[in-house]
Amino acid sequence: MARTTVQMVQDRTERTVGPIRKTRVVVRRVAPWSVFRFYLLYNFCVMLVVLFGLTIIYNILGAIGVLHSTEKFLRQFWNTFHFNGGWLFTRAFAIGVVMVVFWSLVKLMTSFMYNLISDLVGGFEVTLTESK
Repeated sequence: MARTTVQMVQDRTERTVGPIRKTRVVVRRVAPWSVFRFYLLYNFCVMLVVLFGLTIIYNILGAIGVLHSTEKFLRQFWNTFHFNGGWLFTRAFAIGVVMVVFWSLVKLMTSFMYNLISDLVGGFEVTLTESK
């Protein structure tokens, strides 16, 4: 009977861990167009989350009868009062779109102001470290 010798080879190579590198970076300018695009999308997503939450609350209030009781109470003052969810949420969406554009423009102006101020004071420093 012949004997065979099997030699085991280690598959993984071990890396030597050197010192963690740190770098200091100064942010002197931000691109206003990229800030505007980012906040336009971010604010739109926030608006959708808020509208979705309001839809859930509206449906819960309708299911437990709060909207009906409120309509009944308010009909004492206005005979034709009625909650119309479609009307409410189309107006809320329109107001939300206006607010998305408004706050995105505010952030755009803020980025312009940051660029002007950073020319005077030199920006702000960020320390970056390498992860393991």
